[in-house]
Amino acid sequence: MNVDNYKLNLLDEVESMKRSVFNVDKIKELVAETPSEYVLDNETFLAIIQVFPTLSRYDDLKIKNEILLAFKALFDRVKDYGEAVVTYFESCCHFDDGPLSVKNFPIGRYINEIETCYGNHNDITSEQCLEPSKLFAWALIGNTQECLKHFCNQCVVMPNALLNFLRYIFEHIPAVCSYKANFKNVKGSLILITFRQIIQTYSTFSQNLDTIQHLLLRMTVPRKQKQLSLVLPELLFEEISDHLLRNDMVDFWIHLFADFIRSLKKSSIKMKWNSDSANLYNPVYLCVFLIKILYAQKYPGFNADEIFKNLGDLFKAQNIIFDDTTAFKGCDEIDWATKFSILENLAVPSTSYQREVPAALFHVLSDEAKFKYVEIDDAAPSFENYLIGIFELAFIADQVPEEFIDGGVKHLQTFDASNSIAVCIYRALNNALPFRNIKISENSFDIIGKIFKVFDCQMDLGGAKCTPSLFEAILKLQPCLLIGRAAMAGILNQQYLVPSDSLTLDYQQLDDATRQLVLTFFGLANKFYSPYHDELRSGLDNRSPSILTSKLSTMSAIYVLLKKQTNSISKVLENPPEEMQLFLNRLQDYIQCYIQYVKIVYPGSA
Repeated sequence: MNVDNYKLNLLDEVESMKRSVFNVDKIKELVAETPSEYVLDNETFLAIIQVFPTLSRYDDLKIKNEILLAFKALFDRVKDYGEAVVTYFESCCHFDDGPLSVKNFPIGRYINEIETCYGNHNDITSEQCLEPSKLFAWALIGNTQECLKHFCNQCVVMPNALLNFLRYIFEHIPAVCSYKANFKNVKGSLILITFRQIIQTYSTFSQNLDTIQHLLLRMTVPRKQKQLSLVLPELLFEEISDHLLRNDMVDFWIHLFADFIRSLKKSSIKMKWNSDSANLYNPVYLCVFLIKILYAQKYPGFNADEIFKNLGDLFKAQNIIFDDTTAFKGCDEIDWATKFSILENLAVPSTSYQREVPAALFHVLSDEAKFKYVEIDDAAPSFENYLIGIFELAFIADQVPEEFIDGGVKHLQTFDASNSIAVCIYRALNNALPFRNIKISENSFDIIGKIFKVFDCQMDLGGAKCTPSLFEAILKLQPCLLIGRAAMAGILNQQYLVPSDSLTLDYQQLDDATRQLVLTFFGLANKFYSPYHDELRSGLDNRSPSILTSKLSTMSAIYVLLKKQTNSISKVLENPPEEMQLFLNRLQDYIQCYIQYVKIVYPGSA
């Protein structure tokens, strides 16, 4: 029998089945007589899957199984198994809830056959997964939901092994990975849709949720460049966006989104960003949407800034132009400094969207620079408001434009500005903390140092004779000392707000800004003197006069200044933090090392 006649006979038999006429012997005979060169074409395959609804209603399980085995043998003749699965999915478009499964389809048997094929997961190769991929494709057709549910659940139990195995399976049926369901109630990646139920099952088990986050990320962005993505990046982006839009498990999905964007950047993966789009592929709409959810509440251990930095790099890599930026005007959830930082991270040109800044900062700009900014009519452009504005921006943004710092000369004072700077550091941090999870960074210390220089503040040299090296060291210490003085400003403010006969204050009664300033001071102070401490220890071990006299003078001055600032804090705090006591102990050890070293090197000084 030639191929054409065979196809006609097969189609006749399939048509009979649609009418519930199941001649098992005839279909088995046709399968046995299949020409060696026969390829199951799309027309015949569609005719076969149209039998499924009738077969599902058929009660005789023995006959049903015989028919399914015959169809499986014919399915083995398709040219592209992945395309065949997608053809089946698309043929189910009239169903609201996705692909129709064949009632009583022996899915368990096929799952067992697939599982016996992969044996040792770590040693299996892509070639060894060819036959299992055919079984997998047929299982997807017979019962899509149960097939995906089983293997996705197994991924949670054995993530590395199963992910490796599934990647080899899907390498032979890649069309399934790029398939996007568009049923009435089921839309998107079928793998991701399967994980929705799994995520709900593990919603109270954080460790399992972490595993699932990692799985979804690796399914989408493999570690190795040539590995197949089981889920297209666009499909994961849309899945995450959908959950965020519905405010569904935001903490889970926003953390996954952060990892996803980071991975896109690392792997240089392009997305369908479009400034003319009316959905979240529009960079402006996406960023405004993220602003509204990220700053509606604080997410512990989450760095929102990184998302915008990585998005900015992704947009820049694809030469995205920010045309209509009007939507940024509706970001009322955030303070001006956060908005400024986000726009800078996104690299939105000031010609597209002018940065909004407080009047005090706008006032110090040159006429030429003012074209890049919009003045916020918030408070008088006073010296104190200028300092508060600078430090609010320093605590939040990666960089403070030099034009704001240099403009400070318009506020030069006739008195030492150190105390004003310290007070304004505290006030700025207190202003910013309600909006952001802030940890004072190295960038902030640099800005404090620059402002100290702009206003030519006086320096306490700790009783030492001024030399170039001493001056340089003490100048570097100033941000630390100003942070300490800012902590004192917070303590004094709390004493003013809560009057008491006691001259001391419980550490736990301090506001968040003051506590952070206290801890930051001790952390920064410890980091500053530790190298000197190590050098003294080394000198004691070697018992050699390797430290210059001028440096010893600097070491002594640093101790005096840190001890003085520490005493001012410790004498007014009850129940101080453990960090303070540890620092005091280390500082005491530091000065003891100093004294011992001086006695050894200069015996006559004792």
